[in-house]
Amino acid sequence: MDFDSDEDSIRYYVAYHFQASFEGATTRFQGLDHVSSALFSRLEVGQPLEILYWPADPSLSAVKAELQPPSLTVLLGFGGIGGLFTLIGLAMIVSSIIGIVNMSRLRMGGQVAQGIVFKKWIDTDADGDTTYFVAYAFNAEMPGKGFQRILRAEQNKRLYDAVPVGEGLMVRYLPDDPHICRADTIR
Repeated sequence: MDFDSDEDSIRYYVAYHFQASFEGATTRFQGLDHVSSALFSRLEVGQPLEILYWPADPSLSAVKAELQPPSLTVLLGFGGIGGLFTLIGLAMIVSSIIGIVNMSRLRMGGQVAQGIVFKKWIDTDADGDTTYFVAYAFNAEMPGKGFQRILRAEQNKRLYDAVPVGEGLMVRYLPDDPHICRADTIR
């Protein structure tokens, strides 16, 4: 039995020997294992100790008392975190696919309306990265509701640079859901 220490902690070690059957003969093996302070304080030199070893290579061994099955709480915690990250990833994939499908639908079957830019702004984050936003309005026929004014804001530097507040712009929207739309810089 031995221990070593540094400024932050004390590490406890147990040296042991055991006999195991290996390659048809009973052979003596030795091991050294790091153990908890609680186990270390209960042990005495020469005391019998249960050892676990790998039969294919008995030199790989450990003190059995220190090998506990993983806690159900720990397993559920890691499983839950892994499940959460999986769900977040799936949500991002689904969102991306929906965005791609909507852009295709806009290109192939979107209707065009005249809109007007009513606000522009710049947002700068803590890292100094700048994002440019443009808010615009247009009228579109809502299925079963007649014409309604649609307000939309999008992140778009090219549109921010090209169209001043109060100027017109073309908006392409989906006839079945005008809230799915995209502004063009072409006026």
